[in-house]
Amino acid sequence: MKRGRWYRDPDPGGFRAARPRAAGGGLKSEVRTARSARSEWSRRFLEVVERFGFGLRLQRGRGDARHGLVRTLDVESGRLVASVQGIVKATHDVVVSVAPIAPAKIDAALASLAQPTFVAAKLLAGELPGELENAFAATGAVLLPEDRDEWKITCDCDEPEQPCRHAAATCCVFAAELERDPLLLLALRGMVRKELITRLGAAGEAARGETAPPPPPPPPPENHPEPASDPAGYWIGSELPPLPGGANAIPSQPGALLRRLGPFPFWRGSDSLTGALEPVYRSAAIVAAAIALGPLFADSEEEDDE
Repeated sequence: MKRGRWYRDPDPGGFRAARPRAAGGGLKSEVRTARSARSEWSRRFLEVVERFGFGLRLQRGRGDARHGLVRTLDVESGRLVASVQGIVKATHDVVVSVAPIAPAKIDAALASLAQPTFVAAKLLAGELPGELENAFAATGAVLLPEDRDEWKITCDCDEPEQPCRHAAATCCVFAAELERDPLLLLALRGMVRKELITRLGAAGEAARGETAPPPPPPPPPENHPEPASDPAGYWIGSELPPLPGGANAIPSQPGALLRRLGPFPFWRGSDSLTGALEPVYRSAAIVAAAIALGPLFADSEEEDDE
């Protein structure tokens, strides 16, 4: 008799071999343990997950995540909703819940920030700044709860031990997504990034005693002449319109073009070229966002002049 994995057939007739599950179209995760995580928030989330009591099921869940068995993952306010491919059942519905932060504590944390404009610039650059975490901690709230009792994990599978491997795979995929976009943690705790940046920008203007100017009216559309009436002017063209100002001109993911280009050929450095240049792109995006959102360094320059 060949060795293999077996499970009871729901119909009478004994047992039959479990066929390997084909992975197709799922979300793949290369995160294995907290030590192997490449970002701070992914590592901290995995450290919390490893204390959930998965045991051996966490190792199986990592394998399911690496093979793309997590078909979908939605990050909502207060919960992660995933669909994970199963053996007996085609897919299992997994929900990982944590209570959102109360709106009053969000308001108090944003009001306590010393430089809200700079925090907004970091959020625009795709970073989750430590200043924001410290502000929430001062109000008694934490961005990433470390107590197991604050989390609720459910799955519709019939595995006797919970939390199951499907929930473990869901957590591993979310940890990998945190490496790509750490601001997903804000969405999980009930905060919308666009609204948060708008409020921080308004708080920065209020701290400087300024009011946001009304947006300029859109320029009238230019009527280019037809080639038959003015061939020379048509092919030479007119001046390009100015770039849009403000936060809309700043990329939310610095270095996105580098990641799309892939590995640089003939690169002899110990680290990848993308990894070496991403900090430069990130720093440039932060400074550009700070300049676009307002005169962040005006006060400090005046002090230097005195």
